[in-house]
Amino acid sequence: MIETFEYIQTSSTSKFWIIKHHTYEQLKHAQLACDRMDKLRNESFNRIKVPNFEYTKKGNEVHIEMQFIKGRYAHVKEEHIIYQDVVLRDSNWSFTDYKIENFMWDVRTGHTYAVDLQSYYEMPKEQRLTRWHQRRKDGSKGAWEKTMYNQYADPNEHNWPANPKYDNMREIKK
Repeated sequence: MIETFEYIQTSSTSKFWIIKHHTYEQLKHAQLACDRMDKLRNESFNRIKVPNFEYTKKGNEVHIEMQFIKGRYAHVKEEHIIYQDVVLRDSNWSFTDYKIENFMWDVRTGHTYAVDLQSYYEMPKEQRLTRWHQRRKDGSKGAWEKTMYNQYADPNEHNWPANPKYDNMREIKK
């Protein structure tokens, strides 16, 4: 069992894991995913943390057990840390998918975690920069900004019920 945080409540203690089961079309792709996990295990991203994880491979299937990070999506105030420590990293190996849901802020430690382990790839810094700026240009910047209001997106965009607690904040940002 992988090491994870304990969340102590009044009468019990809880531990959380996420389990991801991925089936690759080709055996070689499953092996490449495992090779990336092995490399990732020994990496450091300065202020960005990587959850503890274990994986097993059986044929073309990869089973990943990862520490669950209890918190919220990365906030605008963490965006510069992700940019500096992941995008501008002085290695060709880094995380390459910059959606906000791939970065979680842990309520227990205050650390930001990269949680999409399968987006760890070899990609030159110039290409990562292009991808980062494209993500901002295609509308994702708005999603980062919306996390300032403790919401991932406008409830009306996803047919979610309105939350009166945030109504005044939506009006402020208009």
